[in-house]
Amino acid sequence: MEELLQNEIDQSVAVRKGAPVGTYIAYVQFIIMPDGKVGEVRALSKNGFGMEEELVRVIKNQKHGYLPLKTGERLRHIGNSL
Repeated sequence: MEELLQNEIDQSVAVRKGAPVGTYIAYVQFIIMPDGKVGEVRALSKNGFGMEEELVRVIKNQKHGYLPLKTGERLRHIGNSL
């Protein structure tokens, strides 16, 4: 999923909003529902400059389904942060 997100994120958002040069890490939490759709997306970090908002936007707009599996059983939901 990380590679998929990297291709979709507009990395110029932070630059356009005046972020100083540097390395930033944005943390986002989300749940993958039993049908594979992503839900309850929220930012955990607060870098500002639109970074978290852009990541949340991309995750919410994913059209791909994800089927969460663990040891062969479907999970009710799982969370992740990037």
